[in-house]
Amino acid sequence: MATLREANIRHAEHYRSVLEVANTLLLKGGEDSTTGLQLFDNEWPNIQAAWAWAEAAIASDVGAAGFCPAINDAGSHLLDLRQHPLERVRWLKTAIEVTQNVATNRLLECLLLANLGSAHLRLGQPHQAIKILQESLRIARELKNSYAAGVAFGSLGNAYANLGDANNAIKYYLQDLQICRRAGDKSGEGEVLLNLGGMYSRAGDDQSAFDCFEQALVIARNMRNRRNEAGALGNLGVLYRRAGECEKAIANHKLALESYTSFLDLKG
Repeated sequence: MATLREANIRHAEHYRSVLEVANTLLLKGGEDSTTGLQLFDNEWPNIQAAWAWAEAAIASDVGAAGFCPAINDAGSHLLDLRQHPLERVRWLKTAIEVTQNVATNRLLECLLLANLGSAHLRLGQPHQAIKILQESLRIARELKNSYAAGVAFGSLGNAYANLGDANNAIKYYLQDLQICRRAGDKSGEGEVLLNLGGMYSRAGDDQSAFDCFEQALVIARNMRNRRNEAGALGNLGVLYRRAGECEKAIANHKLALESYTSFLDLKG
């Protein structure tokens, strides 16, 4: 018969795996995203129970403690989406402490720091976010890990965009875009192009903004990502209106509305 610890480990590993599956589905876009969100919502109480057991065992059980960073890593995008930023900060700080002091893992520490920076950004603390994200980027460079660097670059772009610093935001988004393209990460490329286009538009470089939104639109349609399709179309409509091409602006805004309505139907 399994011991209580063995049963808890099996429970934690199972729901860490469920969370990872849901997170992967979310990133695929379209109906898969809806399925991932539903799976997460159905299993959230069990995921929380697994986390609570691992957190309570940090001081006495290294094997159990390792689930704190593992759970955060498995569901990084979903937890960013579904958790309140204050709770997200608490979970991440606990997980980072484990990677630093109990079950050391520099790469995981680096990725969790990037998540922590993003959580502070959602709390309206961009300067704190930048400080944490620069530390994440420092570790990524030390490890020579391009994926981790890309995560930090993208989040730093978001932080500087939040501050209204278009030049620095563009600088970091361009570095993230380069990494996404080298890795063949079309989903990440599409997201960065939308952000980059927004910053070019804010900086008054409408041609570069237009190019970014056009590329983002192609990717969104290929991936059946209706939310990003709506975002690209809406932004193109704004640029056409600014250029005095009202008919094209109206056409793009109508298409954006159709795409966004479709996205909401998928969510519902």
